[in-house]
Amino acid sequence: MEKKNASVVQLFIERFPSVLNGGNILEHACVHGTAEIVEDILKAGVHQNIGEAGGLFCKVKNREDTLDVAIKLYDEEDDERCHILTTCLKYANAAKLDIQIPNADYPAILTAVGLVPQHILKSLIKIYAHEIAMICQVGEHALLKAIHISVGDNKNDELPSIFRSTVLMKACRDKNREIVLQLLKKFAHKPCEEVDFLKMHDKKNALDVALVLFDENDDASCEILKVCIHYANAAILGKKFPPSNYPTIVAAVGLVSDQVIARLSKKYCHELINIDQIGIFAVKKVIQIGREQAMYANYLDMRCQYPLHTKPMRLKLNTNLVPILSEGNLIALDCD
Repeated sequence: MEKKNASVVQLFIERFPSVLNGGNILEHACVHGTAEIVEDILKAGVHQNIGEAGGLFCKVKNREDTLDVAIKLYDEEDDERCHILTTCLKYANAAKLDIQIPNADYPAILTAVGLVPQHILKSLIKIYAHEIAMICQVGEHALLKAIHISVGDNKNDELPSIFRSTVLMKACRDKNREIVLQLLKKFAHKPCEEVDFLKMHDKKNALDVALVLFDENDDASCEILKVCIHYANAAILGKKFPPSNYPTIVAAVGLVSDQVIARLSKKYCHELINIDQIGIFAVKKVIQIGREQAMYANYLDMRCQYPLHTKPMRLKLNTNLVPILSEGNLIALDCD
C-alpha cells in the first residue's frame, strides 16, 4: 500500500474479496494510500455490498469509521489528503441519496455539506468554488439553504412575531393574499413589542393556519401558504424580505413536512424550469439535509430529549464551530 500501486491493490481485491470485510483495508488506504486506491476499494465495496457506501461507515477502531479517519487526516495543503477526503465524501453522499455509484459531475462542496465540520467545509468551498462558479440562481439559493441547515445556525429559527398575530391569521383564513402580504412586508422584521397592537396569540401561528387550509387544487390557499413560507424562510436566513426568484420548494425545507413539500413541488414546479444540473443536485441536497434534521428531531422527541434542534456531530469532531463564510464571500456568483 505504501508503494501506492493502484493496479496491485485492484488485483489483490479481485483475488481476495474477503479483505474488504471490516473496513480495515479502506482505513489503511486512507492513511497510507492515494485517492485512486481509495476509490478502487470503495467501488469494489459497493459492488460486493460491504455495508453502506462500500464499507465507508464500518467501524474500524475506537468506534471510528473510515470517513472519520479521512476527515481527521484532511489537510488543504496536501493535495492527496484533499482528494482522499473528497473521494470518501462522494460515496458517503451518494449513500445518503440512495445512489450506489456517485455522479461524476457532482460538486465536491455539495457532497461535503452535512458531512464535515464547518472549518473543513469552509476550506473545501475555497478549493472547489470553481465547480459551482456558474451555478444558476435557484441552485445558489438551495446550496446556501443546505449549508445554513447543516451548520445548525438556528439563531433566527423562530418565526417572526407577526406570525402570532390574530389579524394575520384571520387574513389567512379569509384567503386574502393582499392583506397577508401587506402585513408580512410591514411587520415580518419587527420585534414583538411593535406588533403587539395586532393582538398576539400564545400558541397558534399563521403558518400553521395556512397549512391547515392548504389545498393544491385551490389557488388562493396555495398562494397564502407560499407567502407565509417565503417570509418565514427569509427570517430564518436573517433577511427582511424573501430573496428574488427563491423557489418555494427550497424555502419550504425545514418549515413543513415532506408530504407538503411534495404537494408544493407539483404546484410550483415551474419555478425550477430553467434550473441547471448542479442546481438540481443542490435542490435534492437541501431536501435530504432537511429530512435528516426532521428525522433526528422526531427521534429526540420520542425519547423526550430536548432541544429538538440539537443534532449529532461526527465522532470525535466536536469543536467550537466558527462562522461560515458570509453569503457574499461564499461563492462569487452573478447569475443575472
